Amino acid sequence: LYKTPKTDTVLYSVPASVWETVCRQAKKTVVDIVSARQFFETRFKPYALHADSTDTGLFTGYYQSSLPASRTRSPEYAYPIYAKPADLIVRNGQYGRIQDGRLLPYDSRTEIDNGSLRNRTQVLFWAKSLVDVFFLHIQGSGMLTLPGGKTAYVGFAAKNGLPYTAIGKELVADGILTKEQANMQGIRAWLLAHPARGVGYMQRNASYIFFRELDHSGAVGAANVPLTARHSLAIDPAYIPYGLPIWLDVLPNNRMNLAIHELVIAQDTGTAIKGALRGDYFWGQGFQAETLAGSMANPGKMTVLLPAAYTP
Repeated sequence: LYKTPKTDTVLYSVPASVWETVCRQAKKTVVDIVSARQFFETRFKPYALHADSTDTGLFTGYYQSSLPASRTRSPEYAYPIYAKPADLIVRNGQYGRIQDGRLLPYDSRTEIDNGSLRNRTQVLFWAKSLVDVFFLHIQGSGMLTLPGGKTAYVGFAAKNGLPYTAIGKELVADGILTKEQANMQGIRAWLLAHPARGVGYMQRNASYIFFRELDHSGAVGAANVPLTARHSLAIDPAYIPYGLPIWLDVLPNNRMNLAIHELVIAQDTGTAIKGALRGDYFWGQGFQAETLAGSMANPGKMTVLLPAAYTP
């Protein structure tokens, strides 16, 4: 099914009218789990996704973060959660800012942590921990517990466009953590236990995320639709279009001894999600979701579902 992102692919060549017909049929016929299963089995055909002579890729997990925060700054709440800056633009797929008529790279994480955006954009909330903010960036959405017990929600608004670096790999390469320890929980524990050194490692990831406040509790993906726990998948949209139904088969390994066989929808993306056989599985919100997402780095396969009325 897949050639390269620079050429027309089967996944992007299904006419919009075909998808519109299928969607209208779904609204009329799908009323429960039984009819939904029958709908997908009769109205779609499965195609195994291959890339670079393989059908097996890497699948990680993510979740909706939960962290304490405040709308006002104080010694207790000192770490900003920024809104999208007005001077951040995207031109021909490149993120940056205009200076003297030239598009320059946008501020890095190090520059932003050192205050480069002060008075240049709105601070939506102030967090208690820089580590919490760092993991909020990785997850892309979060539930904030405010003083007094109220809650607020933030979702992805923009990014600075600089390269994403997985600091787990950096910690392993420097001999600080083993591969087995370099999951989300292990990385977080090390960062909290070594705050001074931890800042340096977090700043090795130059990528930075900006947020918007949401008026509802659910996480919203890059396709601008609410995500559904265990049925939403983040993909690389250069290879897989948003909205595509996919049968996901994730195999257990020594990091997460759990298999996943689920129908998912491509509804999100992420800075680290690159390639045709790369996916990030949304676990939802809460402690269990965080634990499973943090443990996941598993091999798996994708079978895309295309309308039966369309022949590749």
